[in-house]
Amino acid sequence: KYWVITGCKYYNCRGLTEVISHSEVPPTADQSTFEDIPNSATLYVHVGCKSAYAVAQGWSSFYNIVEDDEKA
Repeated sequence: KYWVITGCKYYNCRGLTEVISHSEVPPTADQSTFEDIPNSATLYVHVGCKSAYAVAQGWSSFYNIVEDDEKA
């Protein structure tokens, strides 16, 4: 499956604490999708995928990206 996240789905979502991505390739996301989320929000991805998410449009809004195959 390949997901596309468009628009400001989580823009300024102050209650967001974590997102778990099961995709090894960052799904397409708009730059504003995760804009202004809390700095403490954590993105969990598969081991070896952190660098791809860290530079991917939209996903790079996360300060905390954790590689965890059990969660992702």
